[in-house]
Amino acid sequence: MMMTTVRNFPSQRRARARPLSALLFALGLAACGGGSEVLVIPLFEFGFTGNSGATQIQVFFLPDAPTASSGTFDGVNMNVDATQFQYTGTYSGCTFSLSTNAAVAAPAAASYSGRFLSNDRIELTPTSGNGLPVLTLQRQGIGTRQMGC
Repeated sequence: MMMTTVRNFPSQRRARARPLSALLFALGLAACGGGSEVLVIPLFEFGFTGNSGATQIQVFFLPDAPTASSGTFDGVNMNVDATQFQYTGTYSGCTFSLSTNAAVAAPAAASYSGRFLSNDRIELTPTSGNGLPVLTLQRQGIGTRQMGC
């Protein structure tokens, strides 16, 4: 009986590993959404919270395309103490606008002009209603966004 020994030289192992490495790289790249796009951390990755006097305000944004620099909101939920209001709106860069057709109660306004003050703080300026406060809200959780707003 004759035995054949197959030698596995390092150059042969490297040659077989190259296609596998290329395949794994391509799969990893595809999982991230392609090759030419830059990975962007969403502007609205967490909710925002703050106070207006003794009233707690929370806002949660649901952007249609969270990694895009502009778009619309599928919804925005604003909690004013125990009452929730639903808004829609648009965003572009570090600014956004919100509005609702529903009745709202102070300190909430029916519409806002908003902007990022920093990576972790937003300001909501009422564009409807008289005497309503400007809301400055802090990102809940730990922000990791580095987009320079």
